[in-house]
Amino acid sequence: MRRRRALRALLAALVAWMVAVLPSGAAPAAQPEGCGSGPSGENQVYLGAWIPAAHDDPRVSRGADPLGQFEAKAGKGVSILQRWEHWGLGPGGRIDIKWLRRVAEGGAYPMITWVPWNPELSNAGDQTGFLMRDVANGAFDGYIADIASEVAEWDGPIFIRFAQEMNGTWYPWGKHQNSPEEYVAAWRRVHRIFDERGAGHVTWVWNPSEKNHPETLGLWYPGDDVVDWVAVDGYNWDAPQYWQSGGNTWRLLDQVFRPSFDDMNTFVPADKPRMITETSTNERGDDAGKKAAWICDAFGRALPDALPEVRAVMWFDEPTNEGGWIVPWPIDSTEQSEAAFRAAVAAPYYVGSLGDVPMRLGRQKIPAP
Repeated sequence: MRRRRALRALLAALVAWMVAVLPSGAAPAAQPEGCGSGPSGENQVYLGAWIPAAHDDPRVSRGADPLGQFEAKAGKGVSILQRWEHWGLGPGGRIDIKWLRRVAEGGAYPMITWVPWNPELSNAGDQTGFLMRDVANGAFDGYIADIASEVAEWDGPIFIRFAQEMNGTWYPWGKHQNSPEEYVAAWRRVHRIFDERGAGHVTWVWNPSEKNHPETLGLWYPGDDVVDWVAVDGYNWDAPQYWQSGGNTWRLLDQVFRPSFDDMNTFVPADKPRMITETSTNERGDDAGKKAAWICDAFGRALPDALPEVRAVMWFDEPTNEGGWIVPWPIDSTEQSEAAFRAAVAAPYYVGSLGDVPMRLGRQKIPAP
């Protein structure tokens, strides 16, 4: 670890010297500290993303698809691609097997975030149509069995992230309307139905939020026998209303995630893979380079050095509307942030497109890289 830090410091000093002494136009564009040197180490990390509408239309070429556009900016493909399916929206939370195939044949593991709500209803976070106690009591067994039967016909890999961030209060399956016991019972029932219907090859991702857990996350853990990967979501909001009042609200990646993983490490076996399933950073208006520096630090230092147990990281590449505040999460919110992301993930430590590996894996659980 010390050797890697020394190498990065030497490279940063070399870049600074070149900028200072070379004639104008001769120096390469300087990157924020931590970019370009690339982490090393025995482990590798899957590079994944949520990219709106990625692979949704099979008629669109790879280059014109949102996935291809992201890859062009990032300079690297992704090894996990995420999609949301909502039980109470549109066709009812069906899992599109054709989409799974397109993703896997394109070189990535497909991840379905499968959630029991309709996000388009007013007061969506408080709706009561799909409470965990009702799922646990069998009210949706028929629907769950239908989906499980469809997934059972898929002869490839699939992550399912069910009812994430249950320790928060912004989704209807959160702790403001459901007890930990109800959540655990619902998870175990869903898992059992999938197994009974022949979908035992699903890789299940259990995923709390880094916010809102003064109590241990272990209260919500369904058990080692029904969880394959564990994950945490978290963002550098740089906004006091989201995590603290007053003071400096800018948090580096390990400041966002380290406390949650420390808690998780007290009840989850060390050999169960860890993942960051959603992350990004806000911009700071008074410093156009701050997001770029955050990205470089996240991939150059925080993940390999401060969060070494994390084996997959997924970028949330969509701006969100938070009560009229548009948060610029995508990698290309500025030219500096796009260049930083491209440099930061270039190292082989971050695993991009997997080629034919997902399809060759077949009906097996998805392993860590």
